[in-house]
Amino acid sequence: MDTQKQKPRRVNFSQLFGWIFAVLFVISMVGFIFTYFPTRKLLNPQYYKNTFTAIDFYQQLPRSIAQHLAVDLTDGGGGDDPAKKPATYLLILDQDQWETVIVNIINPEWLQSQIELLIDQFFEILLRSPEPASTPLVISIQELKSRLAGPEGVQAFDQILTAQTPCTIDQLMSLLQLGIGINTSPNTLLCRPPDYILSELNPVVQGLLSAITAQLPDQISINLPLSSTKESGVEDGSNLSAVTIPKPYQIVRQVNRFSTLSPLLPLVMILMVTVFAVRSFEDLLRWWGWTFSIAGVISLIFSLLMFPITSWGFRRFLPSEFINGSEISSLIFQNGLGDFMEELLNELIISIAVPAGITLAIGLALLLGLYLTTKQPAIGNGQEDRGSDI
Repeated sequence: MDTQKQKPRRVNFSQLFGWIFAVLFVISMVGFIFTYFPTRKLLNPQYYKNTFTAIDFYQQLPRSIAQHLAVDLTDGGGGDDPAKKPATYLLILDQDQWETVIVNIINPEWLQSQIELLIDQFFEILLRSPEPASTPLVISIQELKSRLAGPEGVQAFDQILTAQTPCTIDQLMSLLQLGIGINTSPNTLLCRPPDYILSELNPVVQGLLSAITAQLPDQISINLPLSSTKESGVEDGSNLSAVTIPKPYQIVRQVNRFSTLSPLLPLVMILMVTVFAVRSFEDLLRWWGWTFSIAGVISLIFSLLMFPITSWGFRRFLPSEFINGSEISSLIFQNGLGDFMEELLNELIISIAVPAGITLAIGLALLLGLYLTTKQPAIGNGQEDRGSDI
């Protein structure tokens, strides 16, 4: 008997393209989750404001400065070098006293308002300013000046004097000379005078503080760094033309625009999967369910692995080389900015893990719908059979 020749299989191009676009959808969806949401976070000023508030930075900063001053200055600060020794009146205040003095001058509410204003200005210049090279950050210190020259400054001065040793006769004579307008050595203020002298001395101190603060500007301007000036051969950022946008700012703005358009790529891929592979509602549930589930699982696994990896890297590499030291900046970093960076990293990872979990949940919901849909006919047939038996 002659065997019939088997016909060659025809390639189902629709299914082939469906698989290709399904793979591309998974890749583009994972890339979208790992780029869009972190970028939206990093370029959102409110993200940094919330992080500063979450770590209680505005209360921690005065406490950190006070801790450093109390420890470093009480121990002598400069070691055995007399030239680096702090003034004697600074050696007596403990951490709580320093914290009270600092908080009286640098109010946490004012500090928060100024930092949040700086954050808003920074991102306005970074993302939208037509002249970022010539637009500085502006900090208003009018309230700080008024507090320093007002009752708060006098109160801080009284707290410092109260912590000192009682005045000697010679120091009291120098204080009296200061009270009648005779110039005297600043060391005369480094003792605790009787209360009746201190009350007479306060107006003089307030006048001195007012004269000092009057010489300070009402605001401070800070120019953002322009790393592209050296690349273009311009050493001074002030020589840049008004229409020149430095390269770092251009890159950030391009990344911002790209992240805004990044959802379109996985959307196009899933639509192409639908066009080539979906022929029924069950196909839709099957193809969408598996592609969303796989993309969600991959994104979720990588995002969860980032928690221990980033935490280990942060604690392993930063403290030994960058944080440790005797300068005040190192202590502020340890008690403030260190927590800030760690909180930023955690929030950044969460911004990836949450949409990854949502993507996985969508895929599983579609697969569940597919399961229920395919089981419906069997359940119906079973009920009909039992009815016929009855």
